[in-house]
Amino acid sequence: MSEKTNRNYVSLDNMKFRQLAKTDPELFLQQNPPPTIIDEIQYAPELFPYIKLSADQNRNIKGAFWLTGSQKYKLMEGVKESLAGRIAILDLMAN
Repeated sequence: MSEKTNRNYVSLDNMKFRQLAKTDPELFLQQNPPPTIIDEIQYAPELFPYIKLSADQNRNIKGAFWLTGSQKYKLMEGVKESLAGRIAILDLMAN
């Protein structure tokens, strides 16, 4: 749990988490329930249909998942779910 946000934090840079996210996305989300920050999401686009399902089933929970990544273009090429109406994309630029 991140002290600043009161959210769980998991990074897909961790190969154990990445492998679980790719091979069993449903179990990954059960083990990392919202509110959760999933960092480096581009490594597991398999999560998106399950995140969409969660968002549809829990419409009253806003911001359940914060998805971050460092490779926007790689992320977008792997996305098959649009998550339309369920997602906001913010581009953050570092100096």
